[in-house]
Amino acid sequence: MHRIDTPGNVGGLFVPPNPMTGQQPVLVDSPWLNDVQENLCNLITGAGIALVKGNYNQLLAAVEYFVGHISGAAGTERQFAFETAGLLRWIIAAGAAAEAGGNAGSDLNFTRYNDAGVYIDTPLQIIRSNGIAHFGQSPVAPTPATSDNSTKLATTAFVAAQLASSLGAAGWQKIGPLALQWGSVVASMSEGTQDVTFPEAFNSTCYGAFAIALNSDNNSTRDIWMQTSRSPAATASGARFMVQMAYGSPLSTIGGFNWFAIGDSP
Repeated sequence: MHRIDTPGNVGGLFVPPNPMTGQQPVLVDSPWLNDVQENLCNLITGAGIALVKGNYNQLLAAVEYFVGHISGAAGTERQFAFETAGLLRWIIAAGAAAEAGGNAGSDLNFTRYNDAGVYIDTPLQIIRSNGIAHFGQSPVAPTPATSDNSTKLATTAFVAAQLASSLGAAGWQKIGPLALQWGSVVASMSEGTQDVTFPEAFNSTCYGAFAIALNSDNNSTRDIWMQTSRSPAATASGARFMVQMAYGSPLSTIGGFNWFAIGDSP
């Protein structure tokens, strides 16, 4: 492309003739017209558009194409750049790694720049061959409801809620939809019922409650054991156990019991 350079031009520009000043008409020659024509035609055909006589929208279509398309040879970086006052802020680019087959190369990179326009890092890269996204920073996502069982991202807050716990001699542990609870009752007791209130009520159902008698002095003649009551059955908030003694046992008391329960997560 070149500016008009034929007789009559003023500094490469078209100017109107003026007989009073001796300004001649600008001579328009074929090299300049062909230069303009071919530059415009190449822009249109470069967008993959066949030239059609009388179609006045082809140049517009070509410009719209190139605004949304960046073409380049394999192994070269093709990029959109976002600037503020001439300083880089973001670049979205197809990387310069060679395309060696198997869909390798031309990975999509998002890079960011500081206030001075200096590269900071690449917070996101998407590999073309497998579509896997690589994050340079820990991504943030909405936290699903604790009851969500879909393919949504599980945030650290979601995982923490699924594994919430209160650990101690008496405590509980959530494991997804289930919860485990445990505790001890330490006291001298003989045959009869013992009621336990769970540290944290289950959502609606206790699936099972179990107890083991404490033999505080390791005496082999304490022929006593624990049973789980079915009347009443364990509820979401507690369970009843029964201290049972074998007939003829020489010792009639135990030092308490440990208990364990499993139910739906609150």
